[in-house]
Amino acid sequence: MALRTLEGLLRRIYKTNKTLGPLIGKMEHDAKLKDLSGIFTYFKDVRNRIAHPEKISIKLEAESTFQMTKRLIGEVLDKIKI
Repeated sequence: MALRTLEGLLRRIYKTNKTLGPLIGKMEHDAKLKDLSGIFTYFKDVRNRIAHPEKISIKLEAESTFQMTKRLIGEVLDKIKI
């Protein structure tokens, strides 16, 4: 859910329903968010890895992802001043 939240945040910022890959592409050309595109790419890879029906995150992975996602959302909001 936390990883989908990041996708939803970018969809709201860019006012589109595109998927995370194209949204990250938009970030790479956005002066305000360009420096965060790498971490979004990392989270996209994590999301793809855990999307497999047989993959279950251990508690530590889930907690870490959640905490890092909260921090990243705060950084994005600070940069775009929503």
